[in-house]
Amino acid sequence: MRSAVLLIFLVVFVSTGNSLSCYLKNALEDGIVTCPTERDNCIIIKTSTRDYKACASHEFCEKFPELVNDPFEIHRCCQEDLCN
Repeated sequence: MRSAVLLIFLVVFVSTGNSLSCYLKNALEDGIVTCPTERDNCIIIKTSTRDYKACASHEFCEKFPELVNDPFEIHRCCQEDLCN
């Protein structure tokens, strides 16, 4: 009985959590990646000529519209696995 309670405790309270998975697409790579903890969003950026997909921090997602001048850029951040 004690070992079962200990096992439940370890599984519930000591689990490392789940990392976010995002699509990755740029000039060199195309696939799926597990994001580092500090990058808690998936991002997709579409221009008139290319699509980019990656992991991004929440702060980057908030500031991104201020960083670009191209009015044709579309970007979206999301926080679910493979949502980009």
